[in-house]
Amino acid sequence: IRNEFNDVEVLYAEGVSNQFKSNLFSKSKFKTADGKNGLQAKYYTLGNNADAAVSDQLLQEQAIASGRAVDKKTKDQSNESTSQVAIDNLILEQIDGKINFEWWGYPHNQDKLGTDYKVEWEGYFEAEKTDSVLLVADAQGAYRLWIDGELLIDASKSESFYFGQQKIFVNKGDRKAVKLEFCNQRSLPSEIRFGYEYLSNIDFSEALNVARKADLVVFCGGLDGSIELEGRDRPFELPYGQDKLINELAAVNPNLVVVLHAGGAVAMESWIDNAKAVVHAFYPGQEGGNALAHILSGKVNPSAKLPFTIEKQWEDSPAFGNYDETRKSKQIHYNEGIFTGYRGYDKNQTTPLFPFGYGLSYTTFAYDDLKVANVDKKNKTVEIAFQVTNSGDCFGGEIAQVYVHDAKASEPRPEKELKGFEKIWLAPGETKEITITLNAEDFMFYSAKKNKWVFEPGEFEVRLGASSTDIKDSVVVKL
Repeated sequence: IRNEFNDVEVLYAEGVSNQFKSNLFSKSKFKTADGKNGLQAKYYTLGNNADAAVSDQLLQEQAIASGRAVDKKTKDQSNESTSQVAIDNLILEQIDGKINFEWWGYPHNQDKLGTDYKVEWEGYFEAEKTDSVLLVADAQGAYRLWIDGELLIDASKSESFYFGQQKIFVNKGDRKAVKLEFCNQRSLPSEIRFGYEYLSNIDFSEALNVARKADLVVFCGGLDGSIELEGRDRPFELPYGQDKLINELAAVNPNLVVVLHAGGAVAMESWIDNAKAVVHAFYPGQEGGNALAHILSGKVNPSAKLPFTIEKQWEDSPAFGNYDETRKSKQIHYNEGIFTGYRGYDKNQTTPLFPFGYGLSYTTFAYDDLKVANVDKKNKTVEIAFQVTNSGDCFGGEIAQVYVHDAKASEPRPEKELKGFEKIWLAPGETKEITITLNAEDFMFYSAKKNKWVFEPGEFEVRLGASSTDIKDSVVVKL
């Protein structure tokens, strides 16, 4: 940015680090019941039983230890041998200074733990000041977190990643009892991390002071290689603090541009209305800074379109609940079937934050004169033509998209499917005619019943759009 805007003053402040969580996990201070540094850890084997879980007996023991009432009927019905079984299954007992583990094999090389194991940590942390405290627990596997006997995070059913956090208030000198239980759920790697931070230590004051002085604020955030990498999933949410910082920056300076680095969609709903512009930069490499500056200055007109949908919340995604959710049973149920991506949003009538194929530029484009230029019914090919005009003031590129809607099919079909696209570059006021040919394959679908690709004669609606939801015009062809 300094290279591109060399005649203006450019101020910088970090704001919030992507390493916030990793720093939190490494610096959190715990004590055992007898005052030693760390948490008392017990590692149990659950054998090779895929149905093993945190036992009710252990929950009752926790309730008794914390002084909470225990249902007498439940307590009396518990198997008296459970405690002995737990003792027999104890493989390792030690003090763990930090809860920041990633196990690609057996924890601490204890092969007696087997394929299914559980770890319990107990102790406390002492409040160094009166403040609100953010508790953070991340895991690949199942876990439960109690503070002073109260269950604050329950991820006991998780068979994938679970990122949990809660806030509590503490007075200086308070001792907050901690109990954390973790079951690996046969995850590879199995991961469990836990720590805390005082909210007053999360300080945005430097960034906000810089923002107040500026004419324009460019916030660069998102993910990085420590969060998004091969072999594991990552959260939909931005790293902790970024959402809050974006909104606070917008409050002191509304001229805010948000630049996101990520390999896909991230949560934007909480702040999108407060940003004047958003640039999804993906991972642009070592020249990414100069490329971004060229876009911000207008030297380069951004002319790309999203190759995926950005949902308002992860629960809106057709893949939610169907994707990589069963580490333990090693099964993935693709219950969304063929209705993935924009097809699923169409089927579920869910409005995304930004649809597939969406993208802005510094100019505008008009679509006109869509027509069927040629139809070869014998070979089932269709040639469509249309005009695109740069109706704005800047040179730029547009990606015209062609979707096909099958009016009547013998099996469930998407509302529309992308079958062709073309990117054209136009000067201000320039018009080009575009021709796109659709082949027989573009009107076929794979039949799960017949186990082959099939063509069903009938009417097909060819739709021309600037995105999957911005349909400019359509024509009907009969094949």
